[in-house]
Amino acid sequence: MLRFLLYTALRLTLASVGVMVGATGLTRAAQSPLPPILYSENGGLYIFQPGCMGLMGGCPTAGRWLADNLYSLPVAQPSPDGAYVAVHHSEVWLIYESACLLNGSDCEGVSFEPEFNDVRVVWGPDGSVLAYMDSTGRTLRLRTRGCWDAAAGECFTQATELTDHNVLRPVGWSADGRVMAFLEVQSQNLYKLDMACLDAVTGCLNALQWVERFPILPSGVVLAPDGDGLLYAVDLSGIRYIEELHFRRLSQPGSRRVTFGTGGSMPDWSADGRYVAYTGFPAAGSGDLALFALDMARGLSVRVLAHPGLDIHYPAWWR
Repeated sequence: MLRFLLYTALRLTLASVGVMVGATGLTRAAQSPLPPILYSENGGLYIFQPGCMGLMGGCPTAGRWLADNLYSLPVAQPSPDGAYVAVHHSEVWLIYESACLLNGSDCEGVSFEPEFNDVRVVWGPDGSVLAYMDSTGRTLRLRTRGCWDAAAGECFTQATELTDHNVLRPVGWSADGRVMAFLEVQSQNLYKLDMACLDAVTGCLNALQWVERFPILPSGVVLAPDGDGLLYAVDLSGIRYIEELHFRRLSQPGSRRVTFGTGGSMPDWSADGRYVAYTGFPAAGSGDLALFALDMARGLSVRVLAHPGLDIHYPAWWR
């Protein structure tokens, strides 16, 4: 049963996503709005709908409030099917039904493990499974939807040890369910894991495959839906002043920088792997993080939301 849940993926696509254009003067004809983006600001969770053609004028200047009392690292992660949102509150992770949260109702989220307080959880391919590392950072834990939604059936759980010495953080699960990626913080090593090990007699211990060692500890590492592309933020200036986003593939050596000048951190992939939402600075010397969108295919980056005096954190595309 668990294996079926783990390997069944609903390949989601964005319907007719328009090409982003900025000050380059490209035409905005026949373009459609980008999907909504969740973000955190001043301890609250908001949803923002660009709602404008090509992001050139007519865009809203603020998001709509959804929840308060978020953790100091205010992460919110929608499930791939859009049915739920995992929100990092000040003391616990809660899972909300999206319909309730979006409608502004008085929602009560479900805590999936009270003692868990890491900064990242990872949704399985179709939103039916949630994965995270235990408090030691060595054991991967999985819970099925029945653990937070009684109508979804029985709650299945699984724990599998990945290492006996490293401390790992998950950075993504591919859309087809076959691959997860992990960052080992102390050694700055990047690993990938073939999820078929969950059904192996020997389990997943020592099944991690080394990819590379980062020269500088990256932040905001996220795996693309295809399970191969990887985005991460790192400061290569040597003075720890500003991070920029870099892209690489797990299957190939080398990387390339994809943001320039404004900085780049806290990235999130769109469901089709083409677009990236991230935070950066509206201008050189600005101390306020704004929301940007990047078209990976065209290399175009556009600022979509900025609030002077406030920082926008952890954007996440609505699935």
